[in-house]
Formats: sequence, C-alpha cells, structure tokens
Amino acid sequence: MAVILNLIVIVICSIFIFRAKGSVSELLKIISWFFAGIMLSFFLALALQHDYLDGVNHILASAVSCVIFWLIGISRLIFLSLKGKNGQFWQQFIVLSLVLIVPYFIYRILSGASLKIGG
Repeated sequence: MAVILNLIVIVICSIFIFRAKGSVSELLKIISWFFAGIMLSFFLALALQHDYLDGVNHILASAVSCVIFWLIGISRLIFLSLKGKNGQFWQQFIVLSLVLIVPYFIYRILSGASLKIGG
C-alpha cells in the first residue's frame, strides 16, 4: 500500500520537477510538496494497514522514495546543465540534496529501535 502511494507521489512530483523553470524557490516548493505527499502516504498506509512491523515497511518505502526522487531530480539537473540552460546548478543541487536528509534520519531511527515481541 505504501509503495503504491509513494509511487504516485514520485510520479506527480517528477512531472512538476521536469516542468519547472529552474528557480531555486520553485524547486523548494516541489520538494516541500513531495515531503507532504510522502508523509500523507505514510499515515494513510499506516491507517489502512497496521500489522506488526508494517510501520517499518512504510518507513523504508518512504526512504527509498526519497532516494528515487533525488535521482530523478539530479538527472534533470545534469540534463539541463549539459544543454547549458542551468546557471544555478550548485544551488539547485544543494537544495535537492536536502531530500537525502530524510533517509539518513530514518536509518538513525531504525538503527536504535527495538523491534522485539514481548519481554
């Protein structure tokens, strides 16, 4: 469930990223909508499917979605820089790399979590 919802968010935000004119503020808006969509899909999937460790699967799906979205965004930046239409490459690269903070925090949360059943 979470994978399907995250794929929908990735497709929608990828369409917006490829239609963006290239300003940093517009990229920030797309990234914030991406984060909102990922959080909404996480909570919706958690509300509809909530067995033991399903939350961990939803969290991991969110982390993978962030990495995929980052790869799509970076490929767009590289494509624009090769065409010579991107004068703000490094600024956009730094802003887009903010997406990678989420998988790092998810790793830190899961590495310290105790996933035992019972005592």
